[in-house]
Amino acid sequence: MTMDKFKRNKGDFGGVSRDRSVLKKDETGKTIEHENDATFWFRCRSFVDIRTGKMLAERKQQSILLAKADAGNQFKNWKNSDTLHLKAAEIRRSIIAWEEQASNGQVVAGDGSVPAARVEAIAPTNEMTVADFFEKVFLPGKRKLRDSANIAAITVHDYEKIWNKFLKAHFNGTQTFKNYATWKAISWLENLTKKNGKPYGEAVIRKIRAVAQAIFTDAIRRGFLAGNNPWDGVKVKELPIVKSNPGEDNTASSTESGTGSRFPAGTRASSRAPCKNPFDW
Repeated sequence: MTMDKFKRNKGDFGGVSRDRSVLKKDETGKTIEHENDATFWFRCRSFVDIRTGKMLAERKQQSILLAKADAGNQFKNWKNSDTLHLKAAEIRRSIIAWEEQASNGQVVAGDGSVPAARVEAIAPTNEMTVADFFEKVFLPGKRKLRDSANIAAITVHDYEKIWNKFLKAHFNGTQTFKNYATWKAISWLENLTKKNGKPYGEAVIRKIRAVAQAIFTDAIRRGFLAGNNPWDGVKVKELPIVKSNPGEDNTASSTESGTGSRFPAGTRASSRAPCKNPFDW
């Protein structure tokens, strides 16, 4: 499995494309493309069959149908369809799991079943960086809850989205649970602005706070942090924010509560900005 033909290269996951080649004739006999008959396809290069997980002789280009475009919002276009993003992400995770299973010398069933992700046991310490905790403990734990249907897939999707867009840069790989404090969170949020220099809206700040608070709550529960959650002291109303309005671009919209309730800001899935490139390795 170390041979070049099995090596994963940048760009092996080409992403999602839309097939617009559906042509029909209208009432005048003119050949036209029917927009609603277009289809969305997930395309990639893999050494496993992306439908069953069965190992192949080498990496090869493959594609699998995600959905047929509809006149409504669910599959209207890739940019605004959270459902398409989630379906593509699920397929990608399955392929990665099959490839890792095969690379580790395990037998892949080849029947479409996906092996459960392994979560490495890590001894709790407040010297651990928040970034490492998120990647190695928090997120794998949430994915296991998702796979066992205890939280919604959109919840995990949004945890990752808020982390990648905002929190990853803030914690920057150096902030540990031991050296993080409420004043750092407040100072960062007070200076967090869009590219045009304007502050984010209340709904976005509340979502950032909710995800950060969830990360630290999980750290306390697992013994990585003793004492209070530093994000509990962040008061959104005391920050320089723009009041939410119906047209605001909200970057994520779910957090965990039982089986995956939505963020309390009343945002809709169609209003959220999609990931810039959810297929980057």
